Amino acid sequence: MARDIRKLRKYPNARYHVLHVSLGKTVQLVVDARQEGLNVSCEVTPHHLFYTFNEIRKGETSFKMNPPLRDGYDRHVLVKALKNKDVAFVAIDHAPHTKEDKGEHFESAAFGTTGMETSLRVLLDMYQRNEISKERLVEVFSSAPARYLGIEHRFGHIAEGREFNAILIDPDKKAVPVTDSDLSSKSGNNVFKGVSLPGKIWRFFNSSFHFEVN
Repeated sequence: MARDIRKLRKYPNARYHVLHVSLGKTVQLVVDARQEGLNVSCEVTPHHLFYTFNEIRKGETSFKMNPPLRDGYDRHVLVKALKNKDVAFVAIDHAPHTKEDKGEHFESAAFGTTGMETSLRVLLDMYQRNEISKERLVEVFSSAPARYLGIEHRFGHIAEGREFNAILIDPDKKAVPVTDSDLSSKSGNNVFKGVSLPGKIWRFFNSSFHFEVN
C-alpha cells in the first residue's frame, strides 16, 4: 500500500480505497495520506473487529480468510479507527462456500467466511461494550457507504421524498448464540456460529415492500 500511495502523489485527483483493512499500520498509512490531501479511504470487516488470531478455533476452516485475523493491538486500532472515522465504514466481506470448498483441511480450504446474517449483531455487541456509539453504528451501515458510492441522494438517510429503505431493530435484545437456523447462505462457513451476540432485526422496509422477521 505504501508503494501505491507514493504513486498517488503523481495523480492528486485519483481515488484510492483499501478493502478489508486488518492492520493498525495500514490505518496509519490511510490517515497520513489523507493529511497530505490524497483521496484515500478504507473499510473494515466485522470479523476483524471481533476476533484476534489467538481465537481461531483449531480445525475450523471458516477462520481461513484473506486478510487473516491479526493480534489484539491491531483489533484495538481498528475499533478505535472505526469509532473516530479514520475507517470509513463496515464491509461485510460475505464469502459463502460449499462444504466441499471449505473442506476439512485448513491448508486446502477456500478463503472466506459468511457475514450477511451476523454483521449487524457483531456491531451491536460492540455497541453494548461501549466500543461504538449508536449513531456511529447506524452511520457505518448506511450513510457512510452511501456517500462513498455516490448514492447519498437516494440512500443512507430517511427523509421526505426519498426511497424508504430501513430495518427496525432491537439493539438491547439479550445475546443468544448464533445457530445454523440463523444462517440462510450457500453454506454455514460462519465464524460466529456458537457465539452469543445481542440484538434482533424485527422488520425490513424498502420502497416497494416490507416484511417481518420471525
